[in-house]
Amino acid sequence: QHEVVRTVEMLAQEQAATAEVQRLSRMEPRDSRGSVPLASTAAAAAVAAGVFRLQMSDLNISEAMYQGLQTRPEDELNVREWVQLRFFEARGLHKAEMERLRTELEALRENQYSAQARAERSERQLSRRDAAVTDLTQELERQLSQGRAQHEQVTAELRSAQRRVEELLDQGRRFEEVSKESKRFSEELDRLRDAFNMQTVQLLARS
Repeated sequence: QHEVVRTVEMLAQEQAATAEVQRLSRMEPRDSRGSVPLASTAAAAAVAAGVFRLQMSDLNISEAMYQGLQTRPEDELNVREWVQLRFFEARGLHKAEMERLRTELEALRENQYSAQARAERSERQLSRRDAAVTDLTQELERQLSQGRAQHEQVTAELRSAQRRVEELLDQGRRFEEVSKESKRFSEELDRLRDAFNMQTVQLLARS
């Protein structure tokens, strides 16, 4: 490939040199007979060589032509055929390199698409997870609020029950005191009744 590039550069330099010779020949004066000097003749030869080299500018050949040139010994090839042969090989390498780069580009695009798809899928999963966390947080707050309300209600009911128990205990104590007092009165009444009956018997006995 570097040989082809160097050959093309040489052709370009020779074309530029030929153009310069043509420009100089136009500037050279003619003699009295109108003949062109020897320098102009040399310039014409250079122009002819330049035209020949310009004919070599078409370096594209077919696969069949390449196979035909490749079977021939290299020393039998002229400059144009040698350049065409090397240009075809360089173009093949260039096409292979372009195909490799195209394949790598497609692979990179596919990887980029896959990575983008994974990123979008992860983003959707993260969004769903955030929504689930939000719902769970709200549910937890609701349950905590209900738990606090139930705790307050149970605490109030417990205090009310404690007050009721204390009232019942107080009533029980008062009932016990009343029961004792009633028993004492009953015993006192029995004692008075017995005394009255005894006095009545004594009175009857005296009479």
